[in-house]
Amino acid sequence: MDATKLSDDYFQKTGHVMFTGAFIGICCQDLSGVGGYADFDFFSYKEE
Repeated sequence: MDATKLSDDYFQKTGHVMFTGAFIGICCQDLSGVGGYADFDFFSYKEE
């Protein structure tokens, strides 16, 4: 798969501002509708 759309080089190829880089994070959605929340105390990322 072509991953150039996930890099800053994509603009140089196409002239269109698209994605500005790959990001990683954690997220939580309250699907119950009661306004619940999540606290994240730790996040670790290891490149392989």
